[in-house]
Amino acid sequence: MKFAILPMVFALAYMGITLQAGQLAGAVPGASSHGQMDNVAYAVAQQAELYGARCIEAAIAAPGLVSDNIPVTLPTGVAAPTSAGCMTRANALGGRDVYGWIDAPSGVPGQILVDSEFNTAWHRVFVQGSAVNLVTGQGYVVPSNIPAGTVVDWIKTNP
Repeated sequence: MKFAILPMVFALAYMGITLQAGQLAGAVPGASSHGQMDNVAYAVAQQAELYGARCIEAAIAAPGLVSDNIPVTLPTGVAAPTSAGCMTRANALGGRDVYGWIDAPSGVPGQILVDSEFNTAWHRVFVQGSAVNLVTGQGYVVPSNIPAGTVVDWIKTNP
């Protein structure tokens, strides 16, 4: 009769070891689904920050240029995001508005805020033609060819 309990002991021990192994695997940074989402947000935020900065540099390097498609040069080995864009528009008050945008999955706007130390140049486009500042929450009208679901690095420059 003592042997009747033995299979149950082995089954419980096996279940315990399996659950513990799963917990240990999930404790590795980036291994859990939450960690993977954090990693994606971090990587895309870095892409957005780099692309936005290079877009602004390209626009400033061409004074007076107003274009819907400004070519952006990224560092060697860095591929341009497929969903990114860079453009300038004439500002009614003088100068130009420079827009650099990239698709942004969940978590990217928050990571950009942390990385940029709450820079007010960053906006989120929820509806095409309308953007919300990530810091202040104030809404703005943006060109309608900037797609919804993007983060936008938007500055005003003169000329």
